[in-house]
Amino acid sequence: GRVVLRATASRAAKFGCMLFVALFWNGIVIGIAPAMFRDFAKDKSAIFPLLFMTPFLLVGLVLIAMVGYFFLSIFNPRPRLVVSSSSVPLGGVLDVQWQFEGRAERIKKLKIFLEGQEEATYRRGTDTTTDRRTFATLTIAETNQPSEIRGGQGRVAIPSNLMHSWEAASNKIVWKLRVSGEVPRFPDVDEEFPFTVLPHAQPPASPPI
Repeated sequence: GRVVLRATASRAAKFGCMLFVALFWNGIVIGIAPAMFRDFAKDKSAIFPLLFMTPFLLVGLVLIAMVGYFFLSIFNPRPRLVVSSSSVPLGGVLDVQWQFEGRAERIKKLKIFLEGQEEATYRRGTDTTTDRRTFATLTIAETNQPSEIRGGQGRVAIPSNLMHSWEAASNKIVWKLRVSGEVPRFPDVDEEFPFTVLPHAQPPASPPI
């Protein structure tokens, strides 16, 4: 039946995570940097520790800028997606309806698409790294018409030669619906909605003769 999808992460949660990272990083930098500046003021030869600290200061500024970005994104129009089914098999068809809550007229171009990604997680030394590769992008809607941006519907057929949703210990195939909206002079709309693509539908077994 028809299902209302939920986004992968709320905008407030993204803002909260970024705020925590920025406070943690800049708290460490602020605790170290003043002593280096004082040493440099007393002895100009102490410039090398200060130069070493410069990249960390720049990262802190970037994190502050990202906090502002995620804070502004909270006020963007919010998409609401309703799909014909919570899962569709390879070779099947998915119907999608969308509706924006808020000032949808701020969005100048909208694209809604179904995306398939392969994720591989492995260890590199003591770090765990995840590589992602997009293997399918299936467009559902792409428009710059205000009436179509605010609300509409589309359909997408999932090719039968692709890979269905799948997960193992270190690898997975992930499908998701993505809503991308261009907003001039403001953070763009970029929302992800998890979706499940099933293996090929099995034909019914023939009755015994």
